[in-house]
Amino acid sequence: MPSYKLYYFDIRGLAEVARFMFAVSKTPYEDFRYSFSFGTPGDFSTISRPEFDAAKAAGELDASMGKVPMLEVDGTKIGQSKAIERFLARELGFAGSTSIEFAQIDQICETAVDIKQAYQKVRNIQDATEKEAAMTKWFSEDLPASLSLAEKSLPAGPGPFLVGSKVSWADLTWYNFIAAPKGFFDNAEGAKAAYEACPRIKAAMEAVAEILELQEWIQKRPDSMLAEKSLPAGPGPFLVGSKVSWADLTWYNFIAAPKGFFDNAEGAKAAYEACPRIKAAVEAVAEIPELQEWIQKRPDSMF
Repeated sequence: MPSYKLYYFDIRGLAEVARFMFAVSKTPYEDFRYSFSFGTPGDFSTISRPEFDAAKAAGELDASMGKVPMLEVDGTKIGQSKAIERFLARELGFAGSTSIEFAQIDQICETAVDIKQAYQKVRNIQDATEKEAAMTKWFSEDLPASLSLAEKSLPAGPGPFLVGSKVSWADLTWYNFIAAPKGFFDNAEGAKAAYEACPRIKAAMEAVAEILELQEWIQKRPDSMLAEKSLPAGPGPFLVGSKVSWADLTWYNFIAAPKGFFDNAEGAKAAYEACPRIKAAVEAVAEIPELQEWIQKRPDSMF
């Protein structure tokens, strides 16, 4: 059996579909992750990644043009996430039963790329009011319409998978895209609702969710939380420094305050349970008497 080593940062991102294929096929590999931190939380201009920078300077990443993910197979290095995924699909049994099926699988994966690119345009809107309206439209109209077109593009097959009679790269790509826990969309419920009217996509996502090896991977994989990792070292419990800051109040209002940003307050709370520093900070903020008093007496605005 070949020896595989997958290089990426300590996040899911562009390497997660490859990790899905390794997990589902029960193929051993080394999941090598470059660590990183931020000088200023969330400011990517202050990111520090010494291991990655050293590897890049030493020419270890030349085969992938100084970028990751990179896959090493018996000493040979391959760059570009989609090239890696295509290679692994063929090698590990996720490429369908014929060359035509593989082309159809590839097509469906590229459709996901197109939809992601359209969504990024919405995410990049700077005006808050305009962005909110665009996001509402995206999940209520645009994404359902795109998924309906994707549904129509699927080749005839026995089901429940998207192409052919067994799980493929397309199924794992789409599961990571619209259905996996902590997947591509922050609004997971909106993404799920968008494919409710697409019976074949829905059936495929439900079938993938039942794969035991994938369930095991998702349960044990590192909980790569970018915000948590971006925090500077400090005494705690607050996010920066030794006293409550604007950052603490912002995040408390965002994910923890009564009648805060998210309608699904329990879902927001569950999302930071695995982030000890964020959890400690919002719990500390919740104990500030002056803030408690304000929340108790503030007008009950429904907006």
